[in-house]
Amino acid sequence: MLLIVASIGYFSLIIYNIIMYTSIIKRKKFNIILIVFVVILSGCYDNTQMPDDLDFIIYKYPHMKSMYDEFSSRNLDPNSIDIKSDVEENEFPNFIQWDKRWAYLPYIDSYMAVKGNIPTALSSIYTYLTKDTTMNPYEMAQFFEKEGWGIDSMGTSWQAIEIGSIRLGLTYNVVANNDVRINDELDRGRVLLASVVKGVFTKDSGMIIIYKKVGDKYYISDPLNKENSEKTWSLEDLQNQMIHIWSFSKMEAK
Repeated sequence: MLLIVASIGYFSLIIYNIIMYTSIIKRKKFNIILIVFVVILSGCYDNTQMPDDLDFIIYKYPHMKSMYDEFSSRNLDPNSIDIKSDVEENEFPNFIQWDKRWAYLPYIDSYMAVKGNIPTALSSIYTYLTKDTTMNPYEMAQFFEKEGWGIDSMGTSWQAIEIGSIRLGLTYNVVANNDVRINDELDRGRVLLASVVKGVFTKDSGMIIIYKKVGDKYYISDPLNKENSEKTWSLEDLQNQMIHIWSFSKMEAK
């Protein structure tokens, strides 16, 4: 960027000196040329720059590199987010936190793409269980911030998961990380949210969702990596990564 700016300044100075030694009539022509020249050069580079925290998370997770291409046309309008097409009967909405619809919108002291893991996960669960499309990941994040569950320099408090789910009309249980409890919850039609350690799914910490099992194959939704959501997993592989598990269901009307 600095090289380009320096080049523009250098060539502009040359043209200016030429203009100073031309006749008044020719000077007008050169002024026009100068304007055109600067406009053309200014269009040779993108004057937007990827913020450092977005740049860093793409460095950590190279599968997110498409964000570089999307950044210049990023969506900054929360009102334009529409998730109706993501909701199909009996299909789980695999929202990802770096979806271009909300990736560049602010959350806490950063962006949804960086710190929107839990809002994105709970939005997927809520939307799946209720079929309500008003609580997209960004709206969920705004709800968390309003309640004080989004913490600068840290992330999202687990209160957002427990208290937040109740306020949204869901019920939750804490589930032990063993075959019997996990399978029982899934057999009852409940959706599991699990915090995971650094390893297969994340390079620090994060969440995954287990929403279905067929035989010995388990279907997950990973808000950080959609490729993980496109394959099935063994329970053993998942258990080795999970450290805390909640199950969710829709609260029954009284």
